[in-house]
Order: sequence, then C-alpha cells, then structure tokens
Amino acid sequence: MQKHIFNKISTFFFILIPLVLILGTITGCEDKKTTHDENTPSIKSKTYSLTDSKEKTYNVELSQTNLIMSTIKEPVVLIHLLPVNCVRCPSQIETLRKLKNKFKNKIYINHFFIDKETNPENIIFFTHLKQVLKLDNTIVLPLTVLYKNGKYFSHTEGIIPIEMLTYSIQEAIKK
Repeated sequence: MQKHIFNKISTFFFILIPLVLILGTITGCEDKKTTHDENTPSIKSKTYSLTDSKEKTYNVELSQTNLIMSTIKEPVVLIHLLPVNCVRCPSQIETLRKLKNKFKNKIYINHFFIDKETNPENIIFFTHLKQVLKLDNTIVLPLTVLYKNGKYFSHTEGIIPIEMLTYSIQEAIKK
C-alpha cells in the first residue's frame, strides 16, 4: 500500500516539475512591443547618468520613443536591466556576451544593475522606462530592451533563450 502511494506521488512530481519549468520559461519569454499613439500622454525626455555592471558611467537620454547614448556608434542598442541579487542572470549575461561577439559592430549590449544603494540613478531611469513602456509593477526581471537607431524596437521580460534573443537582434538589424 505504501509503495503504491509512493509510486503515485513520484509520478505526480515527475510530471509536475518539468511542466512548471516549461511554463515558467514560456511566461518569462514574452516579446512585447509597446505602441505609442497620439492619445498617450507625453512623457518628458530626461538625461540620466547610468552606471553599468563594470562601474562605467554613460549619459543616456530617454524620451517617449527614443534612447540616445551619445558615445555609442552601433545601430542596435540592447539595454539589460537586472537586480544585483538575480540568481539566474549570470547565464543571461553570458548569452548576451556571445551575441555581442556574434553581431560585432552591429549591436551594443550593456548591463545595468537596479540597486537603490549603489545605483540610485539606475533606479530612477528604470522607473521612467517602465512608464515609457507602460509596464506595471508585476514586471519580471531582468528587462531587456532593444532600440534601433535610437528608436524603440521591442522589449522582453525574464530570462530569454538565446534563439529568441538572436531572432530579435536579427530583426532589429534588418529594419
């Protein structure tokens, strides 16, 4: 009797765990596009002094539809915003490093930590970006945002498979 119950419980968990992992991956990989129409209240342009994961500072101007990083020459810019304590993010950072090498001179990729203590300006930028993209507080981090020639292209929430990132980058480069 106990063996039978144990087998049923084992089978249940054997099915449940992969299902939860698959659903978690799918929901974290939504590619979202935000549209801006004339009925949307205008959000003022503002310049921020962002500090990246290597402690380098960049002046970034963010408006309703544009992101301008004056020192960046690549046509496609990928901004990766993540919390300092993100357990799964190192694998995403490694994936982005590979894509940066693959699309050399076509894309600029950088990581910005969202941390109140060490990067307060990054938090203010993140809050403004959430308003621009019309995101609520249920956002799944990390947040990855693509811009093409300074114009908003797309964004995704959560950890993203390399195939999906590759496709989004290729689409941004093509347009």
